[in-house]
Amino acid sequence: MAKRIAETVTGFVQKLGLRPPWKVTGVVSTVEYKEALPEARDFRRYAPGSHPVRPSVPHNQPEHVYNTRYYPRDTRREGMLVGGTNKKHMVTYHVDPREDALEVSAVPPTAGVPHKWGKKVGVTEYENNGYTL
Repeated sequence: MAKRIAETVTGFVQKLGLRPPWKVTGVVSTVEYKEALPEARDFRRYAPGSHPVRPSVPHNQPEHVYNTRYYPRDTRREGMLVGGTNKKHMVTYHVDPREDALEVSAVPPTAGVPHKWGKKVGVTEYENNGYTL
């Protein structure tokens, strides 16, 4: 009778998954071990498009928001608009398109003929605010 009770208790303990601590090895045997993956209910409670509570997005008046763009804070280009227009010194350029038109007799580039480069200008030296005529 005692043998039968011992077998029943042993079978019950094995069904529970309890093992003696000296038989447990690996990462599971450490004190810090936790189940790495959350349960399915905790992983994603709501789908991205079906939250029960509407998200609160902070809004502010545009004139009170700090401007993080570069050009408004740049003191060297204080009087210039983005794109090279200078508000303080307006200069107009009149260019005749017929002067820059290619001549029909111009030789097309071919292999073996060296290319003639234009005037060399440093990176920081701009002519016409960086625009070409």
